[in-house]
Amino acid sequence: MGIVGTFLLYKFGLPEHIDRNGHIHLILEQDDELERAKAKKYDNLSRLALILLFMGFSFQLISNFIN
Repeated sequence: MGIVGTFLLYKFGLPEHIDRNGHIHLILEQDDELERAKAKKYDNLSRLALILLFMGFSFQLISNFIN
C-alpha cells in the first residue's frame, strides 16, 4: 500500500505545468476542457497517493503494538 502511494505521489504529486482554470496560454479567451480534466485527474490521484501513504504508515505503526 505504501509503495503504491509512493509511486502515485511521485507520478502525480507534482504535476506538470497545468492551468487549473483550463486557460490556453496562447489564446486567452478560450478554456480547454481537456486541460481541466487533466488537472482534476492529477489532483485526485495525488490525494489518493497521500491517503495510501498515510494508511500504509498507520498499519505499520499499529502492527508494532499488536505483536
